[in-house]
Amino acid sequence: MRRALACLAAAAALAGCGDEGGAAPAATATAPATTSTPPSDREAADAVFTDFVTDQGLTSHGSVEDLIALALAVCDAYDRGVAVTDVVASLEDSGFAGYEAGQVIGAATATYCPEHEDAASGT
Repeated sequence: MRRALACLAAAAALAGCGDEGGAAPAATATAPATTSTPPSDREAADAVFTDFVTDQGLTSHGSVEDLIALALAVCDAYDRGVAVTDVVASLEDSGFAGYEAGQVIGAATATYCPEHEDAASGT
């Protein structure tokens, strides 16, 4: 249970990361562009991610559903311009070892938001 809470805390912490400019974003009349996995591909992406985190033993940090939520939070953080170092730090602060954080970030990026592979690699 404690590990699951840590996983959820990491997702929540990532949701709080981002632009620290202090100004609230201006409201717009158009919907923002989304870079998430289309719903038709979501089940396949979830299966690939689930297989990876299970094979790597990462489910000790939470349920598969918790880890999928965390992966989506990683992608959301990149959408908002959060640096990979901050994403790693958030996961480490939540109980993931450095290499585990790298595994989650790499799998999340490859599976759910490949457009952010440069951000995930720090380039």
